[in-house]
Amino acid sequence: MLDVLIRNAHIFPITSDNFYGDIRIKDGKIHEINELLDAEEHERVIEAEGRFLLPGFIDAHTHLGLYDEGTGTVGNDANETIFAMTPHLRAIDGVYPLDEGFKEAIEHGVTTVQVMPGSMNIIGGVTSVIKTHGRFIDDMILRKYAGLKIALGENPKRVHSAGRAGELTRMGIMGMLREAFLEVKMQRTADTFAHRMIERVLKKEMPLRVHAHRADDILSAIRFAEEFELDVRIEHCTEGHLVAKELQQLPIEHVTVGPTFTRKSKIELKNKTWETYRILHEHGLEVSITTDHPYTPVQYLNLCAGLAAREGLPVDIALRAITINPARSIGVADRVGSIEVGKDADLVLWSHFPLDYLAKPLMTMIDGKVIFEHTHLTSMS
Repeated sequence: MLDVLIRNAHIFPITSDNFYGDIRIKDGKIHEINELLDAEEHERVIEAEGRFLLPGFIDAHTHLGLYDEGTGTVGNDANETIFAMTPHLRAIDGVYPLDEGFKEAIEHGVTTVQVMPGSMNIIGGVTSVIKTHGRFIDDMILRKYAGLKIALGENPKRVHSAGRAGELTRMGIMGMLREAFLEVKMQRTADTFAHRMIERVLKKEMPLRVHAHRADDILSAIRFAEEFELDVRIEHCTEGHLVAKELQQLPIEHVTVGPTFTRKSKIELKNKTWETYRILHEHGLEVSITTDHPYTPVQYLNLCAGLAAREGLPVDIALRAITINPARSIGVADRVGSIEVGKDADLVLWSHFPLDYLAKPLMTMIDGKVIFEHTHLTSMS
């Protein structure tokens, strides 16, 4: 692998103050950071010319590669709705790495995503964290078991009531979850893959990731997590601003908010607002911003952060919400999410400040390899 020196960049490390300087990359890792570094022999030098260099952006909640671009229902592998409870499913078994969505992610500065089963089932399956570059899913995985996805409210109610004599209710959803987790906790079930995935959550080896839009569903998720002493993440958190004071008092740190860059397509979204990000931040929660690709295309993650900033989320926090905050939430902050020595060299050079609508990536690097490069970028070997 060719070593690289990025010279004269406006560096935003995220976890420390921004400055003008150089970064040396060796063996796919950030090797050295300083205001001025001398080029070494056989090292490729990329002249940043004062442009903005940031860590690759991270989307903590996507279905990237599970809804193939341009194929409609034929390419939909996000929801296995034959059963309402499917903890034995893994999102990575449905991901198509050659989907055009990965190319769009790379060309717009998104280098890491959490890929999740859809939200039609009460228990949807296991989530994974992957890099956005690779031909085979096994080569892209950062964290194979990143969480167990469950969904509350409108989606499982609608899907698992359709065509049946009765109707699934919120009471029924919570009851089924309690029974499933109690069965495993009391060791009353056979040793199946489904059993093992719930057991991982009970042992806090991976978090419970709960699709919850409405305020009551958000609080139900936390109540359930407290009953079983689980590590919980709230996904979407659309009405989180309505219960921000309550959330501030509860044992929860990470929330992933979005997609907000969409229309209010169902009842649970009627109170959706860009102010949710600011309000949750002001109440002490660590917020990650998501596109929920494909519901908002993943390439607009930086614009979502910009809109959240426009509506009051501090700019530095908006940047953290698509870098170090999601890295922490999905358990990969030791590898990605900031520019620090020893971390993966996942870096993006931007034409403008990345929350500006004019901003365009000129170069995207993953694991020290330049994956995308604009023709206007000047370099020399």
